Amino acid sequence: MYCAESSESDPSLTTVQVGDFQFTEERIVEMDKQQFNDILQGIPEIQSILLRDMRRRGLTRKAVQKCRQRQNIRMHELDQRKRYLQNQLTEAIRVQERKATEYELVRARYEHVQRLVVEYLQENPLATTQGPAGSSLIPTTTTAPIPITTSSY
Repeated sequence: MYCAESSESDPSLTTVQVGDFQFTEERIVEMDKQQFNDILQGIPEIQSILLRDMRRRGLTRKAVQKCRQRQNIRMHELDQRKRYLQNQLTEAIRVQERKATEYELVRARYEHVQRLVVEYLQENPLATTQGPAGSSLIPTTTTAPIPITTSSY
């Protein structure tokens, strides 16, 4: 004899009476294939069709739940990755803006020094090599050039 009772709030609570045994849909779904086929032996075809259908729907429901769970986990991971990359982008923009400001300050200072040099050269032309009282502006003694090191820049 086959009898099925269902709870409207939770379909996994459906119970099935097969002969002297009573099974819930959850138990039918959790059974391995061999156990399920053993139960189907010796029951009428219509009952086995109904049990197979119940198992198929239960397995599908379980697979869909697992898929949704994996999807939720993946969405959470992607959301975390998005926030991390947004923070990295914000920091990179902040660094770029700071470097641009530093560059503008150095450029302005260079232009200022360049103007001062040009003004000085215009006020003190080097065309004359004679200084006051006939002294030479070009040094007569040779001194070693001062080495320029790049580490101070």
